[in-house]
Amino acid sequence: MSIRERISELYGEETILFDGLDSAIVGVTNGANSTGQVVYSRAKLIEHFIGEGMTHTDACEWIDFNVAGCGVKDGPIIIDDRADIDEEGAA
Repeated sequence: MSIRERISELYGEETILFDGLDSAIVGVTNGANSTGQVVYSRAKLIEHFIGEGMTHTDACEWIDFNVAGCGVKDGPIIIDDRADIDEEGAA
């Protein structure tokens, strides 16, 4: 069973997933105020798009405007990985 099938089974078929980006899934939100949103790693998304031939800059822009900026209410969440935050000097 694929991760996509498992998420649909556990959280419902209405759960929003990005097509072709299953390798970047790191989890699903779960809590009192949660809507069962799929969580993607920004670093893994960048890696995916670089693997498709984009430059790092192009991959970041694509994610910002076409993935993160998709405007879907209660849609997937993209997180910066801890290593990326530490690397950039943020707390």
